[in-house]
Amino acid sequence: MNFTGDVFHHIFDVCRQEVGSKFEVLTEDSKAYFVEVTQVAKKTAAAQILEERVIPELKTPHVHLLLSISRFPVMDAVMEKAVELGVKSIQPFFSEFSFVRKGEKISENKVERWDKIVRSATQQSGRGDLMKIHSPYFF
Repeated sequence: MNFTGDVFHHIFDVCRQEVGSKFEVLTEDSKAYFVEVTQVAKKTAAAQILEERVIPELKTPHVHLLLSISRFPVMDAVMEKAVELGVKSIQPFFSEFSFVRKGEKISENKVERWDKIVRSATQQSGRGDLMKIHSPYFF
């Protein structure tokens, strides 16, 4: 198994893992791999898979959250907590009572940030699938 990009940064720069470290890696296909790091280079690393297990699916009924767009730091926190609580999907929306009332204020960078938050929270909580974030809707 090879690590690059954001995953590499998180495992080796943030968590400070090194050659010989053993930990579990979750994938988007609902599998968890217990790995041992065998090689670390400047921006890539390799690990040997020691064990594999299937992560159980979310229990039903699934929770789908409709969320009025609030201040962005609050939205970031809600995205993270929703993943941890087992929410299946979030449908952000704009209304006259929303903190942010215009779609132009949500840049592509903000959507990418929410995606990173969801991926990180998914890894940390041991969840097997990514929470879906739908495109914002206007009421």
